[in-house]
Amino acid sequence: MEQEKSLETQISERAKQEETLWRQKSRIRWLKEGEKVTKFFHRSTIQCRMNNNITHIQNEQGVKVEKHEEIELELLNYFKQAHQEPQVDRMQAIGKIIENITKLIIEEHNQLLLKPVDLQEVENAVHQLKEGKMSGPHRFTSNWAYL
Repeated sequence: MEQEKSLETQISERAKQEETLWRQKSRIRWLKEGEKVTKFFHRSTIQCRMNNNITHIQNEQGVKVEKHEEIELELLNYFKQAHQEPQVDRMQAIGKIIENITKLIIEEHNQLLLKPVDLQEVENAVHQLKEGKMSGPHRFTSNWAYL
């Protein structure tokens, strides 16, 4: 059994080596001939186009659809349906999530944060800035406030 396992491993390795060899040969051919306007270049381009073409699909009823317009319509309908969110009431789930979030701001602090800012408060804050210093990473110094 060990010998059989060893032979299977060797066969697998040889197959990988052969695949690598053919891949390298195809790249060499492409490097030699692919950059020129040759039959090889045109054949490879046409082959890519043929591989990138949808000739037919099967719709949800199992019917084969071959016309371009019908294929387009089927794909459009499929992806509209696939990306449409179902109508679900999430209020219960949101409530459960909110229950597990600890409250860090008490109601009094929340009211202070929500109150409108008045001009006097802004002036006091600006006058507390040291001249020539930046109050943050925005690179504005306090000098503009004294103009």
